[in-house]
Amino acid sequence: MEKVIEIKNLSKAYERYVVDGNNSSKKVRKLEYVLKDINLDIYKSDVVGIIGPNGSGKSTLLKILSGITAPTEGEVLIIGKVASILELGVGFDMELSGYDNIFYGGRLLGFSNREIRQSIDKIIEFSGLEDYIYTPVKFYSSGMVMRLAYSLVTNVNADVLLLDEITAVGDIEFSQKVISEIFNKIKKKLTVLIVSHDLNFLSLICNKIISIEGGALKYYGNVVSGIMEYKRPHYIKSYEDFENRFVEDLGSGSLGYIDFLSIENDFFNLISLNIPSKTNRFDINDEISMIISLDKKTASDLLDIGIVIYSLIDKLPVLTTSNKFSNICVDKEYVGKLSFKITIPKHFFNIGTYQIDILIVINVSEMFRYPDVFKFIVEIPDDKFSHYKKFITSLIPITKWEIEKL
Repeated sequence: MEKVIEIKNLSKAYERYVVDGNNSSKKVRKLEYVLKDINLDIYKSDVVGIIGPNGSGKSTLLKILSGITAPTEGEVLIIGKVASILELGVGFDMELSGYDNIFYGGRLLGFSNREIRQSIDKIIEFSGLEDYIYTPVKFYSSGMVMRLAYSLVTNVNADVLLLDEITAVGDIEFSQKVISEIFNKIKKKLTVLIVSHDLNFLSLICNKIISIEGGALKYYGNVVSGIMEYKRPHYIKSYEDFENRFVEDLGSGSLGYIDFLSIENDFFNLISLNIPSKTNRFDINDEISMIISLDKKTASDLLDIGIVIYSLIDKLPVLTTSNKFSNICVDKEYVGKLSFKITIPKHFFNIGTYQIDILIVINVSEMFRYPDVFKFIVEIPDDKFSHYKKFITSLIPITKWEIEKL
């Protein structure tokens, strides 16, 4: 394998002054390390995600690699041209037009005017700023500045790409455009380093993970193992928070049964959510059932009911289901009480903590959402956290596999 980046004994410290413990009127100079003794080798075509808590030194590492700041100790060797985008507006002159800033920023990245000219039409088209390209950047919105910066960096021919929080760039359409371009560069064996808090995105795009905590390298290697090691304390905290808050969150309802005392409108009255098992704790081998009761008030209105289940650890929706998905419909002319039972099969959820929202749709157009009506926990017998070493997803359903010897 061809080594592209070599980091040896890298440390970065900043000076700050603190009050002398013996003399409160005197301040003394102190070196505070944000990175300490980092050693890494990164190879051609590696796509490396960099994770860690806020303030752990992730962005500082990218700044050193991009040449924005110098290390206090140690050294960095990079083979090839580096393109980076780390902070909004870095490398731009706000008085210059967008067009001039493409050349200005490109030169700062180490590209010649000739190289930039070869790509400028693509850069402008990619940014979607054709109507504003000759306007001074100081009149751009922050989103327009981000568009220009990412268009420049992702459309020049670099060997190493350094990115900070790529999934937070611009609107959804432009963000997907940038991610698609990054995928294209990965296919061409570009080396990419990405700082992000979006672990799901990193698990999709990266082949290696670097975890930094308190300025120290905690992990470097396999994506799944790295993300699970980083997530482990968050899982444990989620369990503890769940235990502390669950009874309070249920309100006045008894365990496994919740009354909706005043949730009503012109179409229906939502009565209750009943968990027949009368528990909020499930084994991965348990079925999870719930019964939603309501009173349909009007005839000639089509009513569908559904639930959305969120992972409280990942803060993401992991399941949506509705009676309509199962082709079980309510008679439009019916008026009166209805009971909907939903059963989720065993071995469907991975261990974790989850939240249920109820959705009720009238005439396929008007939606009523009732968030956070129930929380539950899924465990594994004996060893509560054993699956975290193997899986990083919230759903682990049993699927049909067939093997044929050829």
